[in-house]
Amino acid sequence: MWIRFAFIAERRATCATETPGTLACKQIDRFSSSDQNRFLLPFFVPKMCLTMSINENGHYHPTALPVRAGIPNAHGTEDLLEIFSRMAIIPHFDGAIARAGKRFLSQFKNNPKSAQSFITETQEGLTIFEPATPIGKSCEYSTFKLSDIKNPNKNVTFHIILPPEKSGINDTFAGLALNSICTTAIEADSFHPQVTIIADEFENLSTAPIPVIERVLKIGRTRGVRLFAFIQDQESLKARYGQLSSMFWTQAAVFMAMDIRNVEEAEEYSKRAGQRAIVTDSATIPKQGGEFDVSVNEEGIPLIRLDELTRMPKFTAILFKEQNPPLMLDLVHYKQIDPWIYRIDDVPGSPAEGHFPIEYRA
Repeated sequence: MWIRFAFIAERRATCATETPGTLACKQIDRFSSSDQNRFLLPFFVPKMCLTMSINENGHYHPTALPVRAGIPNAHGTEDLLEIFSRMAIIPHFDGAIARAGKRFLSQFKNNPKSAQSFITETQEGLTIFEPATPIGKSCEYSTFKLSDIKNPNKNVTFHIILPPEKSGINDTFAGLALNSICTTAIEADSFHPQVTIIADEFENLSTAPIPVIERVLKIGRTRGVRLFAFIQDQESLKARYGQLSSMFWTQAAVFMAMDIRNVEEAEEYSKRAGQRAIVTDSATIPKQGGEFDVSVNEEGIPLIRLDELTRMPKFTAILFKEQNPPLMLDLVHYKQIDPWIYRIDDVPGSPAEGHFPIEYRA
């Protein structure tokens, strides 16, 4: 996760005369003054000691990712004590931050070795955020204002990028970032501009249910928020969301499936597609006197057979929209569709794609 969601506040130039502790505590004060950041406090307190770094000229500056430069071993403990000393006088959130600062400060003063251990353990805990790919490095210091997502005067695209080798250990943070984006979009309480969220491998973006997803499924359409969740494993979705997993099928306005390999899933989609009635009649040979029997039989035949679903060609999908009959679609690149080509930015750092002539208009 290269979006520093715990440090959404914009970066600013700092004077060389400010100490690391002063800079860190200014970030604490600015961060804690926002009600939107209240739910981040559990992640916030133990990591604030590392909100400082050293640039190539030897000057201190705040950063959301200090692991690369590290804290000077000569006076890192002193800086740590200064940070928590200033935390102990912050009045926000009914003194919750102050109490945390006093508790850590007392612990470090009683046992000085624990302060250095705290620094070491926190540095190791943040190593998972070290960019490991060209895409990750290009987004390492992404800065954005989350409120712009519903600003009609701005056209923004947010990319939450998880390199494959980092996805397993960043699940919690990816879900937290997605929860923040969806919450901000819904609480704006406006239909325009519309927000489209595309979540690939949605069932693996968190280790627990994302709290806001239920609101997105129920009222998202009335708030201009659309979620396109690509789910590859229904069992994983059920394991994380439990009873809520059924909402992805019952509340979704559009349901699409592709690359179906599981026969049980194909059977489910076949039932969802419905049946068509086939009526046949039969009659007996006339009996003596000219009498004969006639019978009519009605039989349901699936609109889409199981084999049609499991053998769909590549780049083909079945789509269900509200109560309409299912459609078999050919999948095309979004750059072939106007106006989508102008509404979605390229992923930073990704290889350049070839030219796609516009063939469709949405």
